[in-house]
Amino acid sequence: MSSICQWLPLAVQFPAGYVNELQIPGIKYNFNFHLNDIHLESWNGDEYDNDSGMNREDAMTEKNFETNYLEVTSDIRTEYPPHYSDFTDAILFLDPLELAIKSLGESDSKNEYIDICHSISIHNQRYQSVRIFNQPIPLMALYRLLQAPNLHTLDITLQFHQLFSFYKSYDRYNGKAPPRRSRYTPVNNINIDNIKHSHEKNLCPENDDIKEHWTFPTEFYDALEKDYKEDRYLFCDFFSACRATVPPHEYSHDLWNKCKELLRNHKTLTALSISHVDTWCSCKNEPPQQFIIDFAELIKSSKSLKSLNLDIDFVTAETVKQMIENNPTLHLSFVQNMSSKFCIRIINIVH
Repeated sequence: MSSICQWLPLAVQFPAGYVNELQIPGIKYNFNFHLNDIHLESWNGDEYDNDSGMNREDAMTEKNFETNYLEVTSDIRTEYPPHYSDFTDAILFLDPLELAIKSLGESDSKNEYIDICHSISIHNQRYQSVRIFNQPIPLMALYRLLQAPNLHTLDITLQFHQLFSFYKSYDRYNGKAPPRRSRYTPVNNINIDNIKHSHEKNLCPENDDIKEHWTFPTEFYDALEKDYKEDRYLFCDFFSACRATVPPHEYSHDLWNKCKELLRNHKTLTALSISHVDTWCSCKNEPPQQFIIDFAELIKSSKSLKSLNLDIDFVTAETVKQMIENNPTLHLSFVQNMSSKFCIRIINIVH
């Protein structure tokens, strides 16, 4: 039996409480929760002691069942700024083996970003499948998800402009002055001089396109996330009136390198899907050539992958050729998704 300290929203409390009373051994349950403005009150803490007939003493704080699959979807939230801590509470309490998070708002919705990805990624011991649709995840979330010991399926969207920025040849604004940043999108810079953990500067050769960057031990990230969560860290504005924080450049490059190392040496991850999402930014979309080479090499060197699905604009026939070089057992199929972008699905990778 597991226990928690936080209050569950009633939208989760009622079905979970019912299942809790069944106490059928050996059964794993699937849950699907959807939220929109009409049902927003059913997720508020104020519902207790009001019209619901429930007191806080009635709130379920223990469960004696196992969750197989949990799907959480949301339309637009009009409260401003929006908060999704109730999603986090539900996910951590139900503790699913398979998790799906879907943002269903339109691309110009001001509140469609579900800002919980880093918080839920820390709780990664049971995840076998994680699928996060229609929104990018921060690098800290990717870092923790790739550390999940039992993960076999990962479906995510990355902020590729951030990854491009780690290369000298990437001209983010095509020679133009950067747009004025809104006062609602602060930059969370880290003072290197105040970091207590050992760190050093990685000095790259002049003919190397990789930018110089700091490197940090894993203990630095363990300590960092006790004070910071990257739930609302976005390199680019994801939607209009976006109030996100720009990720600290001081450690982001090193964090991406650590994610790549985890992916290369993963033992259980067999199915990987990576997408690129349109944003409201004015960044250059064309990636540095060296990034394409490095990305192809990353995929090719991943030891556990059996299937790969890429929905990324810059993936070309030449990129695929680099991925499958010296790997004749790789089978490809090309599909076209609803947005008319070509998607490359790679199956049956045998190393």
